[in-house]
Amino acid sequence: MSVYDVRSWNVGKVIKNPSDDELRKLAKHDEQTTEFGSASYVTKIRSRSAQFTRSSVDKEILPEDLKYIEDLSQNVNRYELIQLDRQVGQGEYAFHVRLYVTKEYARLAYELSRSLVAYREPDHTPDFITLDIPEWNTAERRMLVFADKGITFLLGSDYWGEIKKSFLRQAMYRMKQKGGLGLHAGAKEVTYSKNGEKYTEGLLLFGLSGTGKTSLTCHDFGFGKDTVIKQDDVVLLSGEGKCYGTEERGFYIKTDGLTQKEQPLLYKAASHPHTVFENVWVEKNGKVDFFSDKLTSNGRAVVPVSEIDHTSPDNIHCDNVHRLFYITRNPLMPPIAKLTLTLGAAYFMLGESIKTSAADPKAKGEPVREVGTNPFIMGPKGEEGNRIYELAEKLGFEFYVVNTGFLGPNKNKKVKLDDTVFFFRNTLLGNIEWEKDPDFGFEIPAKVLGKTMDEWRVKKYFTEEEYVQAVSGLKKDREKWFAQFPELRSEILNAIH
Repeated sequence: MSVYDVRSWNVGKVIKNPSDDELRKLAKHDEQTTEFGSASYVTKIRSRSAQFTRSSVDKEILPEDLKYIEDLSQNVNRYELIQLDRQVGQGEYAFHVRLYVTKEYARLAYELSRSLVAYREPDHTPDFITLDIPEWNTAERRMLVFADKGITFLLGSDYWGEIKKSFLRQAMYRMKQKGGLGLHAGAKEVTYSKNGEKYTEGLLLFGLSGTGKTSLTCHDFGFGKDTVIKQDDVVLLSGEGKCYGTEERGFYIKTDGLTQKEQPLLYKAASHPHTVFENVWVEKNGKVDFFSDKLTSNGRAVVPVSEIDHTSPDNIHCDNVHRLFYITRNPLMPPIAKLTLTLGAAYFMLGESIKTSAADPKAKGEPVREVGTNPFIMGPKGEEGNRIYELAEKLGFEFYVVNTGFLGPNKNKKVKLDDTVFFFRNTLLGNIEWEKDPDFGFEIPAKVLGKTMDEWRVKKYFTEEEYVQAVSGLKKDREKWFAQFPELRSEILNAIH
């Protein structure tokens, strides 16, 4: 076997599949206990190491990277490792994943254990393996993904999000190979009545970390128990239109600004003793401060799915998907707009928003584009746009873009969570009268429940000259962006003109 295949290594002493209680005890030296009785940890690395991430699929792995792995293969037995066998997904698309992490960083294994259920036959050969050595020199850290072997090496990062995404990235790539798509999206089912008839719809919500994807996924939209929250982060969409969840036990949420009033479902779960906090400010007396950025503005928590109302831990799938919503914070976008098929595929490719602290705290607020709002794609990204177009054409998806930020050039009007929920709810109930926007070709709300929407017209917050320049500049930037994807279907390329 290849020297790069961990299965062939002599990994030395291994603690195999300890319980949650045992893991928490092993991580006690890093814990500050909160007022809720839960564990809170502080990491050295506090966001993803995107600039250090390389994959074999994209031919990014360098000879020096391989040398690091060769050296590690010879020296890994000097570490005492924890082995955890867990499961990503359920049913037909369930994957056996295995983590090896050094004992000193047991807190990372504890977070994984709180996120995924145990694999039923841990002695079987896993689909995906991640070896995490946080002690590695952080100045030379590497996140190296060998997709053909299902193996990821995490060297020099103690941020749990790297472990989580190491497995989900592999699962998404595997799904694409099977003719579907792995999507960085939340999923929910909503049942509602319209004109005396009941409808159940599967909704997917796309958004870069920190833009409100989880907050909106974990909101009942005023439908109460008729909302079923399926997943908050990554789903696997089959070619037949069924949407498979990936994480059964815990959601990894951003905690910044979390309040009981605005996000009651998430706040309740975050207050549970089995929640695990990461880089959230906790006072010496255990008081949790969700508004402090003394550590970072990327505070996180793994919260128990079972403690979030309207979830279904035993069934994390949507049988059918009906509508896809792209969450952005582009100030030229309205609070909601309805897209055509070609625009839907184009906006999937654009993935427009602003950078958040989850990706790069130093670049927070800067404009960003990420295909599918998914930083974890492996392989040609244009293929993903073509695939979403083909699936939508076959299965009849409806597409929308949703702005959860501000309207106007100077943050003139804030789109609050309650505003977004208002537009979501009335879109589903059919209470919106749509009209075509002449500049972008999508449809925007003219009236909702008979009330005009003048305050939500983006143009209102620009001078005429500012607006013309802003629209022209955005379209030119979009054309440059699309020039990177020669494999993209012509109808998608032409949709933004």
